[in-house]
Amino acid sequence: MKNVKDGLGEVLLRDQAPFVADGVDGEGRLVFRLDHEPRTSGFQTLRIRAYPYHALLAHRFELGCMVWL
Repeated sequence: MKNVKDGLGEVLLRDQAPFVADGVDGEGRLVFRLDHEPRTSGFQTLRIRAYPYHALLAHRFELGCMVWL
């Protein structure tokens, strides 16, 4: 993915990593885990955008289920 700069000249590092199903909680809801190691060290601010993935979806935002965490 291409890195860009924000309006203040700060470099924004973009990366992708899949969530992995990690079991079911006590109320029967699926629990997902994200294993991701940052490419750089030091203080960082993270923004996570989650959306469903399936090979049969025409587009990753097709269902309108994208959410910022």
